[in-house]
Amino acid sequence: MIIEIKGVQFVNKGAELMLHAILQRLARRTQCREEFTLVIAPNPSTCRYEDLARLGIYPKLVVPLFRRYGLHLDPLGRFISAGYRRRYGVVSDDEVNVVLDASGFAYGDQL
Repeated sequence: MIIEIKGVQFVNKGAELMLHAILQRLARRTQCREEFTLVIAPNPSTCRYEDLARLGIYPKLVVPLFRRYGLHLDPLGRFISAGYRRRYGVVSDDEVNVVLDASGFAYGDQL
């Protein structure tokens, strides 16, 4: 199972603690780490590849330059072979089974 975690980063310590809490909870709920693969969309300024690799989290295939201009080229990721993506540890949108939103108030408001 491939699980994407949204809304976490390494610059904001609260968001980083949320990531570590999710990792601990998943470790308690499953028998072994091989039952799931964690994925996060990398961001060079807040969520670098090195930080993800240290925790064993795969980067999600994103094309940030084109997203800035409103173009979504993520469906092109399915044309890259699965073997090639696995070799370099990259996951596409089509492969994600579960999305966990840890963004806090990013999509809602405080009551």
